[in-house]
Amino acid sequence: MQATFHKKKIYVPKKIIEKLHLEDGDQVDFTIRSEDSVELRINRKSSGKDLLLKGLQNPRPIGVKGSLRRREIYEDIDRR
Repeated sequence: MQATFHKKKIYVPKKIIEKLHLEDGDQVDFTIRSEDSVELRINRKSSGKDLLLKGLQNPRPIGVKGSLRRREIYEDIDRR
C-alpha cells in the first residue's frame, strides 16, 4: 500500500489507518534510515483512562507537613 504526498501533507490510506489502529491525536515519528528508507514509530495519545490509572499507581502526597491541632483547624470559624 502507498501513501500520497500532496501539498506538503502525507495522506495515509484507510486500510493502513485501520491496520495500525491510528486515532486522532496519535503522533507518528519518522526516522530517516537512508535517502529512500524511513522508519515510522507510533506514539499513541493517552486516554483519560490511561491518565487515571497512572495517577492511581503513583498518587501524589496529600496532607499537611507536621502535626495540626484541632484549634488550628477551627481557628477561622471561631473568629466569625
